[in-house]
Amino acid sequence: MYLVKRNKIYHLFYRNEQGKLVSQSTKCQLKVEAKKFVIDFFKKPIIEEKVVKQYTYAEFKDFYKGYALSRFAKSYQAYVKIAFDQFEKVIDPNIEISKITPMDVHKFIAFKRLKAGERLVNGYLRTLQGAFERAVEFEMLDRNIFKKIKKLKPPQNQPLFLTKEEFEQVLQNENEEKFRLIYRFAVYTGMRMGEIRFLRWGSINFETDMITVVNHEEFTTKSKKSRNIPLHRSLKDDLLIKKGNPEDYIFIYKHKMLFSKDLISNNFKAAIRRAELNDKYHFHTLRHTFASWLVQKGVSIYEVSKLLGHADIKTTEIYAHLKENNLRNSVNLL
Repeated sequence: MYLVKRNKIYHLFYRNEQGKLVSQSTKCQLKVEAKKFVIDFFKKPIIEEKVVKQYTYAEFKDFYKGYALSRFAKSYQAYVKIAFDQFEKVIDPNIEISKITPMDVHKFIAFKRLKAGERLVNGYLRTLQGAFERAVEFEMLDRNIFKKIKKLKPPQNQPLFLTKEEFEQVLQNENEEKFRLIYRFAVYTGMRMGEIRFLRWGSINFETDMITVVNHEEFTTKSKKSRNIPLHRSLKDDLLIKKGNPEDYIFIYKHKMLFSKDLISNNFKAAIRRAELNDKYHFHTLRHTFASWLVQKGVSIYEVSKLLGHADIKTTEIYAHLKENNLRNSVNLL
């Protein structure tokens, strides 16, 4: 403990209970007054530092699931639950979140990579990183350990897509017209399954032949942004026959109920198998098919990116090899 005079004022330097050197202004210009301040200062009762509540992983999980209910679409809420449940397989749910270490995260990555691909693992990491960022924001944590964890680099596999002949086979092997319309809608708009399921009649302008994919109270797009997609002429007549009220959903299964993700996925997969096509094809393949067909027709990667609603054009560049193949074929015509 000692006094130092700075700018005509004495400052008291001392070590606190944690052993850290701290300073306190005496607001005194005379040393005798500063010494009196020191005596009075140490006579004061020590004010206990504010105790910050330590949250366990289980408590934080419950909190964030409630937070997700008010902020995110139902599909993402389900994904949040899955990400938390998966991480809980490598940690004790009663551990304080401040005690979770980078080693725990790397153990989780190693555990999931045994059964899941890099993209799925990265999805879990992004979800948990976002959740722990809210913990820092709400002063439940001092730092977000997930920020320092590098995402896995997935292999650059070329996306699978159907040929026009294969797509016709799928339609021929689908017994229900309502599902055939969904498949055609997907392949001629490139929209994600969630965007299709939650699309309302008010989002289609039949005068301008334009579909507007928008966020609403029950659905949020992956990029959080709206976008416009031209309505393909082969879909217009079929949709006009069914046209309903602007607030009604377009694709309804039974008793005004929405198609579930599993119902659409399973039906599409069954049609693929009946057609004896590649078993790796799934409903999202129709989105890849939309993009691939456009690139093969000479549409620029930039335009395809806008139609797909990609936040980063690098995501769309997985289709660039098709453009290169077209250029090669063009040169071979010489």
